[in-house]
Amino acid sequence: MKGVPVRVEIGPKDIEKNQCVVVRRDTREKAFVSIDELVPFVENLMVTIHNDMYDRALKNTQEKTFTATRYGSQCMCHLRRILLPQKNSCRGRWWRYSL
Repeated sequence: MKGVPVRVEIGPKDIEKNQCVVVRRDTREKAFVSIDELVPFVENLMVTIHNDMYDRALKNTQEKTFTATRYGSQCMCHLRRILLPQKNSCRGRWWRYSL
């Protein structure tokens, strides 16, 4: 995601009610928050968004990473990360295969 991950909406009716609307850009969840509690709410929300995005990226990496045991061992029709076993370490590279 590029840009600001949280949108804060404050309108005339919201000011009368002493509240605002906070929207997450990654999940589009809306929350009505008191203006007095806005700063701690957004701070906690930013930590939550960071953790959620990290977990999604880690899951995506783990799903697309495998160890190649022999050439052509799996059909790879899209971008995947392949770990190439060597003597004492594994090196990973991004490869694009097509049949």
